[in-house]
Amino acid sequence: MTLTLGVPMLVVALQNEPQADLTRPIERVEAQQLLQQTVEMAQAGRFSELCEAVSPGTGNCAFLLDGAQRSHQTPGTIAPVIIGSSYHDHPTSTPTLVLHLRGVWDDGRAYLSDFAVIRTPPDRLTSLTPIYWSGVKFSA
Repeated sequence: MTLTLGVPMLVVALQNEPQADLTRPIERVEAQQLLQQTVEMAQAGRFSELCEAVSPGTGNCAFLLDGAQRSHQTPGTIAPVIIGSSYHDHPTSTPTLVLHLRGVWDDGRAYLSDFAVIRTPPDRLTSLTPIYWSGVKFSA
């Protein structure tokens, strides 16, 4: 009887849980923290982990990573510099905070790139462009 009563009570409790507001603005400091975690994984060569942890889906991350590797683009030992940011909040798309980056690949060549951050369920920040050293630019 306890189990029978416990299940409906659990369902009611879950139904009453507040839903994450995926449309609430992303703070720049949150995006910077996600970028820092991403940089640490990239510099350690943990690319599979990076795609799993930072990207909302591994397909796009794998595609960007493959392109960067084919172009012999490897992240440098110094984290990229944030040179600006933009916020994209259109009624038909997910609010996105984009950090505009300038960095240097391990061979000394410079790059410009975007690190686009969105909020995904249950309330997790992810990046649409997690391979930040690939030179990818975000377009809304």
